Amino acid sequence: MSHEQTITINVDGQFYNIPTVVGGKKRADAAAARHAIDNRLLGQGFPSLAEAERAAVSRSQSFRHTSAPRRAAPGRSAMGRR
Repeated sequence: MSHEQTITINVDGQFYNIPTVVGGKKRADAAAARHAIDNRLLGQGFPSLAEAERAAVSRSQSFRHTSAPRRAAPGRSAMGRR
């Protein structure tokens, strides 16, 4: 499951990973970029596209290592009693 969708943009020689979902709505890349720039939401800049992309992949992978809350089997409570 995707937790977020991002693009990488170049602003004044620095590369930034920014979300394309703004206010709960998927935005066109240009609109997302304009929103991030206009509202000063760029976050951490990277000196190269490769570094920005590595950071984006690393962030994405960090979401995969979190586990969902355990649920009780049908007919049992979380404590294992009926």
